[in-house]
Amino acid sequence: MKKNLKLFCLNSNRQAKQILTALKISIILLLMCSLQLSAQQARVTGVVTDASNGDPLPGVTIQVLGTMTGTISQANGTYDVTIPAGSNTLVFSFVGYQTQEVNIGGRTVIDIAMVEEITALEEIVVTGYSVERKKDIIGSVSVVNTEDMQSMASVNALNQMQGRVSGVTITSDGSMDGGSKMRVRGFGSFAGSDPLYIIDGVPGDIDRLNPNDIQSVQILKDAASSSIYGARAANGVVIITTRQGQVGSNRVSVDYYYGINWGDKRLAPEMCSVEELGELLWLQMEGAGREVGDANWYHPIYGSGPTPVIPEYIMVNDHGAKYNGAYLTNLKNTDP
Repeated sequence: MKKNLKLFCLNSNRQAKQILTALKISIILLLMCSLQLSAQQARVTGVVTDASNGDPLPGVTIQVLGTMTGTISQANGTYDVTIPAGSNTLVFSFVGYQTQEVNIGGRTVIDIAMVEEITALEEIVVTGYSVERKKDIIGSVSVVNTEDMQSMASVNALNQMQGRVSGVTITSDGSMDGGSKMRVRGFGSFAGSDPLYIIDGVPGDIDRLNPNDIQSVQILKDAASSSIYGARAANGVVIITTRQGQVGSNRVSVDYYYGINWGDKRLAPEMCSVEELGELLWLQMEGAGREVGDANWYHPIYGSGPTPVIPEYIMVNDHGAKYNGAYLTNLKNTDP
């Protein structure tokens, strides 16, 4: 009995030592993993300000380049982002400011000053009889990118603008030479909803304008921007400036387009022949109560006889002798 109790105690001590050893190994592994994770990830903080006045910028997007990791600056311009292993570049972006890429280089604090994007704001826009900078305009004005517009092969300028201007509806019938319609303020008038087109300062027709001659297009949408044109601007104004001659070497460009229209004859109505059309017209006059010899029993092509007469538009020349349709019909009947 004592021997069995001694063996049991020895076994219990061994199991306790094994459990203790396993716990020690687990703790060491956890410490090693935590150290490895802390070595792989870094934390970067900083403040985002406006380069022109030094004010903090809230809402700036800070993203780790090439990853989905990022954050947004707080109301006081501060930010805090965790950098994954292998990443070394932060991208700062904000509406109206230039996007900047900053190399981390082992730093934990990076302060950045955002510079305003002045290119779009300094764009010159034609409004009425003057030109203004886009940032100075308080009305609703859209500027069409002519380079993107002319990248589409079309002989109609409105077709090229389709889908490139917000708040403007442009529709077409889909044909190669079909016209298009622009609606700036919707369909609000039975008298016509077409906007006023001003081409080089003069009201004109955009359908007759070569799209390749267009240099700039501005669309005045609201009443404040188009009021200078009076009642004609009730449906909006489209101001177009065409290209002018420039000093320098001559340059010639050639563009050509082609297309094919095809219609299924089975879907088209069957047409009357010349003779069948004449008979139809004579039946119409009889149905209207007219009689041969009346003043209104007459057709400019088929005559005024009791039966329609097909005009002799074709004469056959046989060595100087000319034969008309009656002779050819007789020849057809006698010698088919």
